[in-house]
Amino acid sequence: MNNTMLHMKLNSAVSVFAVAAAFAVLLPSPAYSGICFLPDCADEDLAGGGGNMNINEDTEFCESKGFTYYASGECPQYYAKVGQCNRDDHYLKCDAKTWCEQNGYNTTSCSIPQYLSEQCPNGENLYKSCQTDNDRACKELGYTKACPSGQKLKKNSGRCSYDSSYGTCCTPTGCPSYTSLTSSSYGTNGTDGCEYTCYYTCNMNCPSSYPYSSDPTGCSSRTTNGCGNKSCYNYVSCCTPSCTSYTGTCNYYSYLANDGCGSTCIKCQQIKVGDIYYSDGTITSDILNKTPIGIVFKTNGKNGLIVSLEETGYINWTNSLEDTPTLNNFNETTATSDADGKNNTEKLINYYGSQAPAAYYCSNYNTPGTNKGEWYLGAYGEMYHLYKNRTTINNKLKNLNKKQISTNDFWTSTEGNKSCSEPNCYAIIIRLSDGYTAQHTKNDTFYTHQVVRAIKQF
Repeated sequence: MNNTMLHMKLNSAVSVFAVAAAFAVLLPSPAYSGICFLPDCADEDLAGGGGNMNINEDTEFCESKGFTYYASGECPQYYAKVGQCNRDDHYLKCDAKTWCEQNGYNTTSCSIPQYLSEQCPNGENLYKSCQTDNDRACKELGYTKACPSGQKLKKNSGRCSYDSSYGTCCTPTGCPSYTSLTSSSYGTNGTDGCEYTCYYTCNMNCPSSYPYSSDPTGCSSRTTNGCGNKSCYNYVSCCTPSCTSYTGTCNYYSYLANDGCGSTCIKCQQIKVGDIYYSDGTITSDILNKTPIGIVFKTNGKNGLIVSLEETGYINWTNSLEDTPTLNNFNETTATSDADGKNNTEKLINYYGSQAPAAYYCSNYNTPGTNKGEWYLGAYGEMYHLYKNRTTINNKLKNLNKKQISTNDFWTSTEGNKSCSEPNCYAIIIRLSDGYTAQHTKNDTFYTHQVVRAIKQF
């Protein structure tokens, strides 16, 4: 029997009898009075209608019907009310499963790779939904991300269908010779035993110009494929070379010459004034199918100076008349001793920058095969040799269809010693056509016919 219910029923009965007794005192005997509280007025015993009052009747009735007493009149948390006793609304039927279903916990099973998620908080085996867990699925199916030392995951097969980063381990057998796992453009050759492609590290094919695996004429040249493991031959008809390679120590200039049989030979020759300097460094008197960039105008047979094939228009030595403090000063006679135009040019550029137009042009001059800084404005002692050899140089320029040396005055990088409004405001010029030498003001506005040809050492 529910003690709380019994306590409440007793309290109700006591209250009834207390009220009745009060009325009995006030009313003359033998009058009777009675009081009841709905719905108990219908209960004959409780209403005083005869018989003995049974305060446990509602409790027994509700409990006999399977109801449970709850003092709050509410079901516990996470339980749904599915019934209420009509004799006493504190007696209820509460169900955990019903609460779960009413609150969206209806899922009881899922299919891999989904798993039950968010169980009903009252402990029933009901869940809110199925959630995908690829990581768990792959692990439960026996796949892994990490392999023991010396093994690795197979590249393609044996991978988990839910997450391809999981797979099965494999012991690689290694790639064949001349191959590796590094991607290349040379083609492939099998795998490493774990389905990873092996790429050639070198070209297994012969060069296109050496298509034969054996010498087709007996005079053909041999090379190898890119991997060095296969002989390759071109097709060369047998002939007698027009030259043989020089094998001694060349004290002058050595270069490759065509031997007339599709090959070359090493020649040793003394370089001469008038030889052509080509962009690849070849120096020869012959006009070749190459790019000429200069003509030799001074040489000791091995080293020397070349002059450019181009000539500027009129240009200033500097844009001001000021003395250049880092340069020595010369007159028309002593200027021949100044023969370091490269050093002069560097000093002019360092002091004036682009405000020394003649030196700036030469320092920035470049051609195929040469860079800025290799060419410079020649000193008088260097340009004098260009004057002495002007006829030979002009003939070669004519043969190359290039502009010949003009009759203009040419700036040198030699600073003069004459002064005007400024000390040492002159620079030395030389007219290459006849050797005329003089000092002209650096920003000459009177003569206005000084030009430049850059020179270069070799």
